[in-house]
Amino acid sequence: IYNPGHINSMLTPFNGDVLKSVSFYNGFIPTQYEGRLSSVTDSRLRDGNKQAFVNTLSLDMPAASFASEGPLLKNKLSYLVGGRHSWLDFFDHYVSEDNRMNHSFYDMNVKLSLQLDSVTSLSFSTYNSTDDYRDDEERRSTSTLHWNNQLYALHFNTHVTPTIANNTSVAYARHATRANPEAFGFENKGELYNRIRTVHVNTQFTYTPGSFYTLRWGMKGIMEKYELTAFGTDLKNSWEPINQLSLYYDNRLRITPQLYAQVGVNFLSYLPRHSRKYSSIQPRLSVKYAPGPDNMLYANLSRTEQFFHHVRMIDIATPYDFIMPSIEGFKPSTATHLEVGWKHYTRHGILELSAYYKQRRGVLALRPDFYLEDSNWSKWIMRGNGDSRGVGLYYYDGLGAWKWQASYTWSKSREWFPLLAHL
Repeated sequence: IYNPGHINSMLTPFNGDVLKSVSFYNGFIPTQYEGRLSSVTDSRLRDGNKQAFVNTLSLDMPAASFASEGPLLKNKLSYLVGGRHSWLDFFDHYVSEDNRMNHSFYDMNVKLSLQLDSVTSLSFSTYNSTDDYRDDEERRSTSTLHWNNQLYALHFNTHVTPTIANNTSVAYARHATRANPEAFGFENKGELYNRIRTVHVNTQFTYTPGSFYTLRWGMKGIMEKYELTAFGTDLKNSWEPINQLSLYYDNRLRITPQLYAQVGVNFLSYLPRHSRKYSSIQPRLSVKYAPGPDNMLYANLSRTEQFFHHVRMIDIATPYDFIMPSIEGFKPSTATHLEVGWKHYTRHGILELSAYYKQRRGVLALRPDFYLEDSNWSKWIMRGNGDSRGVGLYYYDGLGAWKWQASYTWSKSREWFPLLAHL
């Protein structure tokens, strides 16, 4: 999903009542993931209850949510349905203009899970999320900004042998944004909108002969279509078809009881139909060493490449940022991330100290003299580089019924552009 966020920062990206797990990777991004520069969030839905019917209703400050689950065939086939809807916006008609939310939101998750046998399962899941923002009382029936994410996925999991597992997925995703041109100074023009449609096919094999070695390899194919707004005397939209092919290989090896290493590489070919093609080799390395039972030292090194660009339209990142592919001379963005750290495990907690440095290439931003007059992007988008660095300290511990945590982070990011060399 290209951008699951919301203007209302109190809203979490997904309904927590239907999630099984959320894994966040920012230092070392596992080899099977590509296409992101700084982090990956892997959110997975849980299976519905195959033995009993369970219903949950939750109400918190930004949204009301529900989840319903149960067996369709006991111990064999289950369903899971979840949804959320904002509710503070219902009071916009009764409060002053300064206190209105002007933002409404809803999302829906559905999952069917089938256990074919003891080692084979099949699931189908859907996700639909819609946001609307209206900032003008006279145009309450027309969205100032509207965006939608959809995802339909079929997953197949099995053990080919006791030591070899296979996961195969086929998915269709759709990302769409729409804006009212009058709110942005465009008179007598149609709607401003952009869409991205994507088909994913992914198969992955995992070989685990014992507790000291795991081998993972896989292949991923992506077919995308970007529908981009073309500006000029009239508004029109043009399609940009793009294909991607990714091959990845990953070794996870416990060299000694104290030393663990993960080494992998992701090969990717980016194949736009009407523009320059790119190839990418993205190595990943993680080493962990435990000098004793209570301490661990680690180092991570990874190179990632992103073949689409988020261009911020305002000072903060929002779901309606302009998303453009790497075409018409705009090369992919790359990042090299190095991180080292130390973890100390207490009886009930952990103390961690880490430091990182990230180098970025191919950063895009709006020019300071930005004025949108046509679709020649080089006139209003500039390209540069950047880096970031930081040190973090985190402590979590407990005693009896009491738990506490504390953290401190210092970080600094820079970006520079030839157009702004004097800065």
